[in-house]
Amino acid sequence: MTETRRKQLHLGKCIEDLDKLHNVPDLKTKRANLLCKTAQKLFESAEEARKNGDEEYSYVYYMKYLRVIAYLSKDKEYLKDKSYYNSMLGAKNPNKAIDAAEKLKNSLIDRYAMELKQKRLNDIKENEIFKQKIEENRKKAIEVSINEPPSTPVNLPGPDEVTIKSEQLYSILKAGKLKVMILDARPGKDYLESHISYPACISVPEECISPGNNIDLPSSGMLSVVETLAKKGKAEIKTQRKATYMDLVRLPSLRIKNLCCCVVWLVIGISFYGGTQYFGQTSINTFLSVAVGGLVQIPGLPLSAYFSKRFGRRVAIIGMFVINCICNLLLVLPDAWFYLKLVAGSIANACGAAAFSVVYVYTTELFPTVARNMAMGASSTTTRAGSMLAPFFGELNVLASWLPPIVFGLFPVLGIVACYFLPETKGKQLDDHLDES
Repeated sequence: MTETRRKQLHLGKCIEDLDKLHNVPDLKTKRANLLCKTAQKLFESAEEARKNGDEEYSYVYYMKYLRVIAYLSKDKEYLKDKSYYNSMLGAKNPNKAIDAAEKLKNSLIDRYAMELKQKRLNDIKENEIFKQKIEENRKKAIEVSINEPPSTPVNLPGPDEVTIKSEQLYSILKAGKLKVMILDARPGKDYLESHISYPACISVPEECISPGNNIDLPSSGMLSVVETLAKKGKAEIKTQRKATYMDLVRLPSLRIKNLCCCVVWLVIGISFYGGTQYFGQTSINTFLSVAVGGLVQIPGLPLSAYFSKRFGRRVAIIGMFVINCICNLLLVLPDAWFYLKLVAGSIANACGAAAFSVVYVYTTELFPTVARNMAMGASSTTTRAGSMLAPFFGELNVLASWLPPIVFGLFPVLGIVACYFLPETKGKQLDDHLDES
């Protein structure tokens, strides 16, 4: 009987790779009858692969078969009727599978070792061939260099020459044997129009060089300049210090700004929050008044950004205070003028919200960087105090119905006076330190 030719190895590179493949899933879910049929199919597949010369698949199938048999031997149904299930499996098949798997394992181990050894020999041969080719190329290069005519030497300027011809410079750059840095002292316009395409070429425009100066002149007096700058820098560092809340009151320039900003923020808090609450509570149609007042605020915000950029921060806030004052005073009209009061109250709310958005930017621009956060904190605190006082002013209608609108209308006048003493910041450079304010 002729021996079957073995197939080339293809499933793995060592026996450990095959051991990872003989797991059989879902054994716990199958009954004994089904396990017997599965084992029988695996045994037949292993025998078929062995006949075809595929030792790797044959070994994997045998191992799967033995795993199923090992699990089946512990099954309760199998233990009840061993003779029946052994007749289904075949009495000699398990022992035959063990012997075949052992032989295949030994054969595969030898084949994997031989294949690895052959691969290493092939790698050594390839390295030798590669080295031979490199050596051949090196010899050819030496022969070519010997047969080549000697290259003309680069014509360098003499030690006493201070100029170089364009042909000499071109030959040096083309040869590439010397590292050259070129300082192009032509006019800047000529350099931009046509300059040497060389990476180490630097333009020193002719117009930046004063006639008659030598290389030593720029360093004259440089030490005194450096010392002066160093002293000035140290003096600036000493004078710069961290700001405190006391600086907002101690320094005259910051004191006026801080006081006026607190008044402006207080007025906005009282007029906006108080006017909005009073307008909604005293209207004969509360839902309509609140809805219209909220809708009017939507176009008010982008308009405030436009006016502050177009006319300046201070002018924008003063204008909004004027409109807010007039509209709040119109709320003293009787209920028969409901729609006029509705328009006036909505515009007053929109102006209050717009003033709020502008004053945030205005306050940050008024104070230097070191004190900006503290000034914003102080101003914001006053507007919160104003929002707390606003409901009490709204309750003055107990004394007289016309009293709350008059109060909410006169407070913006106080804000206008405070803005008058504040400088305009549009287009101005922001201060960084206290001594700049």
